[in-house]
Amino acid sequence: MISKLDIAGLIRKGRPATKKFQAKREVVKTDLVLVSTAKTAAKKEIIPEKFSAKEAYVFSYGRLAPFLAVSLILVLAIQAIGFGIGSLRSSQKQILGLSVSAYEEIASAQESFAQQDFIKASALFGQASDQLSQSLAELNQYYGLGLISPKARSVNAIISAAKDLAEAAKNVSEGMRLFDELKVSGKGVETDNFDQRVLQNLQLMREANTLLERGNSSLDKADNIPSQFGQSLSQAKEMANKLKVFVSQIADLEDLYLSMFSGIPKTYLLIFPNPNEIRATGGFIGTYGVLRVTDAKIEKLKIQSIYDFDGSFNSNLASPGPLQPDIPKWGLRDSNWFADFPTSAAKMMMMFEKGSQTVDGVISLSPAVFEELLKVTGPVEMAQYSVTLTSENFAEIVQRKTSVDYDRELNQPKKFLDDFTDIFLDRLLNLDRAQWLDVFGIVRLKMTQRDILAYSQDRETQKKLGQMGLDGRILDTDKDYLSIVNSNLSGTKTDSLIKQSIKLNSTLVANGTITDFLTIQRENPTDETNNDFVRVLVPKGSKLLTISSTDSTSSPASRALNLRTDPDLAILDRGEEAGKTSFSFWINLPPKTTKQVKLVYVLPFKLENSIFNRSESYSLLFQKQPGSSLIKFSSSLKLDGFSPVWLSGASYFQDVIEFNSESVADDFWSVVLKDNG
Repeated sequence: MISKLDIAGLIRKGRPATKKFQAKREVVKTDLVLVSTAKTAAKKEIIPEKFSAKEAYVFSYGRLAPFLAVSLILVLAIQAIGFGIGSLRSSQKQILGLSVSAYEEIASAQESFAQQDFIKASALFGQASDQLSQSLAELNQYYGLGLISPKARSVNAIISAAKDLAEAAKNVSEGMRLFDELKVSGKGVETDNFDQRVLQNLQLMREANTLLERGNSSLDKADNIPSQFGQSLSQAKEMANKLKVFVSQIADLEDLYLSMFSGIPKTYLLIFPNPNEIRATGGFIGTYGVLRVTDAKIEKLKIQSIYDFDGSFNSNLASPGPLQPDIPKWGLRDSNWFADFPTSAAKMMMMFEKGSQTVDGVISLSPAVFEELLKVTGPVEMAQYSVTLTSENFAEIVQRKTSVDYDRELNQPKKFLDDFTDIFLDRLLNLDRAQWLDVFGIVRLKMTQRDILAYSQDRETQKKLGQMGLDGRILDTDKDYLSIVNSNLSGTKTDSLIKQSIKLNSTLVANGTITDFLTIQRENPTDETNNDFVRVLVPKGSKLLTISSTDSTSSPASRALNLRTDPDLAILDRGEEAGKTSFSFWINLPPKTTKQVKLVYVLPFKLENSIFNRSESYSLLFQKQPGSSLIKFSSSLKLDGFSPVWLSGASYFQDVIEFNSESVADDFWSVVLKDNG
């Protein structure tokens, strides 16, 4: 632990200021208005920031309190310099002593938190908050001096922030005790009064969130501090923001849990898409399950082959056109045909209700979820099948055991997954609290990567799913948009090895017209054929000028003899989907081949200019398909008669704005443009 002498030495020594890049051009008043406009547009178009995969980080115990220590050092440093007013200097020693004691309590609390002693950590953070309150009370005797002393005003702001942040840390410590009490078995959550405990914890996290917001606001008011402490103040703000993201995520997930799994009995249709055979919302549905819960207790969990259901389901609907005429009837296995997950989920529920029972919602789980969780639970031995499942071999073995290597006489290919689920849930029972935090981190990450999707018939629950970015919907945008939706219709399990790259080169001319030049390249390194039906979703009303190098641009309509055409499939047949225009075609890849398809289309909007408005904004949202592998994506905008005023997420060089990415997360960039005319 740092002693008072150590702190005093640090105060005397100080820290060198870091140089920051400064823009050479001056920002004029109109630029500030344009920046505000662009930021507002960005907020409407991108996935909620707190669940962005790019910002996600795995929580660790040591990250809870360092920013508190940093802000305390700031308090001590500023106090050591002196306020320059005699009456306030007389209280400076007492304020310094209280603040040093608070710092030491925080250091001890951080150590206890790292050791998962949440009870002790909570008490220590509380003591630190009390000492900072005393320090603040002493300082507030001279409150009027804040009007004439900028130093006093900044010290007041920093101590106030440190107090709120310490109180927030106390709440988080108390909330983390939930993991001490968590007991899980194959029957579900077995913690006594678990729902009530989650509700109490939710309130703690919401209070912590309010305290963090207030603390950050106070730090913003500390505008008169020595330059050598500027970097520390910036670090304090950054770390407080990270903790706020973490706290918000816990609160949102607890709120969602209470909506989906607590209270009255609820039944969910589980689907397990296979991304090796890619489909619109993640992959071909070869396996499904039924989960029934009451107050977090599992009353039923049964996993079966999708063909067991479709074999008894008498569908009266025609399959999507690209499946015709080989598969005339539309079944549950092909129900996730729509890129918009809520639309696909509604079709699944409609079919399942006709063929089995009514459900309250749909939960989609990719194999990637289990692969990551197996890193926490360790290998799962399944002696009756002579295999041991690990994070490395899970997808391969499950695919083999459920499609090729199974008991033909018993003829239950999905029994392997059913048996695995029982063992896996029992394994979760033995996890310690640190491992449960790892599980939480994995679930949170898989949500951001859309390996977990959910849909609920309850309107409020569905709203929460949307706010968290878990509903898998196609997002609305004001400007440019792109999504590439692949559907493997060859039946081969090749998509995890297919390499796909996307280039979107756009040109903006002086009259405001934007033309997009799109190149899609797919490489098949496998020994099997990959037949891919591709849909390119772009802003509604975009006009296709040319398309080249496709294997075909036509497919049958979604019709079959004596069967009804689904109205949503009829809309797809017209080249529209989820409020977007859709360009569709085939890319058939024999083994060891590569193909490129090029499209040229004009966007339906222009960048308008007038004598009163000589600026406009452009943005691009590239929404990735769930289950897709890493996509190498590049975007550019060539300018003619315009120049950027404000730019986010991209770079600008010689009249061209460029953006590059390689991830499974959505990409977004925006720019405010100024008319050079």
